[in-house]
Amino acid sequence: MYPDDLLANWRSGRESWSDVSNEDWNNWKWQMSNSIRSLKHLQSLIDLTEDEKEGCELAHTKLSLSITPYYFNLIDRNDVNCPMRKQVIPSVNEAIKTETKELMDWIEFAKSNSQIWPNITVKKAPLAGADKYKNEKDKFKKYITERIF
Repeated sequence: MYPDDLLANWRSGRESWSDVSNEDWNNWKWQMSNSIRSLKHLQSLIDLTEDEKEGCELAHTKLSLSITPYYFNLIDRNDVNCPMRKQVIPSVNEAIKTETKELMDWIEFAKSNSQIWPNITVKKAPLAGADKYKNEKDKFKKYITERIF
């Protein structure tokens, strides 16, 4: 593995799937039907960090977890920063938590006003000074009221 990317340093074989025939191993249908799809199955093959466990639990409510045996064998199980691992094992730190009060206020505001707003079909440059508000917190409470419209 990196930084010593010599062929001799890469895992060979099928490890947990060593009993699988070459015909099955090289068959995409077999790979898909034997994919890792649960936290329990994943934990039986690799030691996960707490962030990864939480990420898998959260992903199960939003997305599906599915790692083919072939792809799983590309993961360096001893390196929590392995790029292959990062691509397929979710971390709770990467989750976008949309259930914030401010976001829900924005969504409700947009829904209630969407019928009276004009259709915008051309993207224009931002207004002068818009950057100063980019990272400001609680913009909804400070600037948006029904009296604006």
